[in-house]
Order: sequence, then C-alpha cells, then structure tokens
Amino acid sequence: MEEIITSNLKSLRTKKSLTQADMAKKLGVKRQTYINYENNASNLKVSQLIQLADILECKIDDFFVK
Repeated sequence: MEEIITSNLKSLRTKKSLTQADMAKKLGVKRQTYINYENNASNLKVSQLIQLADILECKIDDFFVK
C-alpha cells in the first residue's frame, strides 16, 4: 500500500509542476521531511494526507488508486 501512495503522491505533484521544495514550503516542513513522505508513506498521518490532497487539488482516494 505504501508504494501506491508514494507513487501517486509523486505523480500528482509532478502533474501540478510542483517541486519537492514547493510542497515542503506549502506544508510548512523542511524539504527533507517532504522527501521522506514521498519515500515512505507510512510516516504520513491522515491530517497530512488531507493537507496534501488540498494542495494537489485531488481527493484522498487518489493516493490509493493503482
């Protein structure tokens, strides 16, 4: 499941032409922290998924679709 989330997170981010640094800034975290989110989705909390969905203008379900 984690691989699906991380793959979709990266894909949705790149479709919006956002860098990892852009995402980190929007989330109010360090770039390395955001990189860790993309590499290891198990660290993501539901509240963070909600924030990510808002930034990426998608549904939370979009992170879980193969």
